[in-house]
Amino acid sequence: MSSHSLKGCVYLIPTPLYETALQSLPAEVMEALGRIRYFYAEKATTARRFIKKLLPDVDLKTRIWLEIDKHRPVSLEPLRQWLLAGAEVGILSEAGCPGIADPGQLLVAEAHRLGARVIPLTGPNALILALMASGMNGQQFRFCGYLPVESKQRRQMIQALERRVQETGETQIFIETPYRNQQLLTALLQQLHPQTWLCVAAELTSPHAFIQSAPISQWRTSALPNLHKKPSVFLIGLPAHAA
Repeated sequence: MSSHSLKGCVYLIPTPLYETALQSLPAEVMEALGRIRYFYAEKATTARRFIKKLLPDVDLKTRIWLEIDKHRPVSLEPLRQWLLAGAEVGILSEAGCPGIADPGQLLVAEAHRLGARVIPLTGPNALILALMASGMNGQQFRFCGYLPVESKQRRQMIQALERRVQETGETQIFIETPYRNQQLLTALLQQLHPQTWLCVAAELTSPHAFIQSAPISQWRTSALPNLHKKPSVFLIGLPAHAA
């Protein structure tokens, strides 16, 4: 099937990183949410609550919701039927931009296979916001997803990421399940070299946002933030230098 041969299209709809930070969303998001009838979301209840806050007058009973879960196979058949019928389909992440560290990418790939249009809408992305605020190399960077949970494998991965920083200057970006943030921070402070820089960016766009970027030597002598259950992004790298 040729590219864009279908009338149907998929909209990738960002949601706030912080539930009440609706000001971080542009008007095009509200326009799409007011129009689209078919949705995939990580949690339908969260998505419905988000839409109701953004558009209080919208009738949610006219919307159809399917949930996507990274722990279970995603049903692609409804997506195929909707797109083949020429419908607009929205994909919402639980927070931030869908398709990035997010199961929605499976749906996007299927839309491309069908030849449907895929339209990403502008919105907040914690990874890019953290990189912007880090003071590290923003020209060469790599998102590594989640690090291993098992301590030996995690230690080996941290060492490998630090070697990559030293060899290439490339900033390494990764995340953790929020309730394990504090353990990851402890591991990073124990295993990284004193001159390596670490940036922690937590609860971005919220009134309580925390961003600190400093060498490990400085982190080890500072009071540590409480990151427990707070969405956070971790970056290791080298500070940018003037030419």
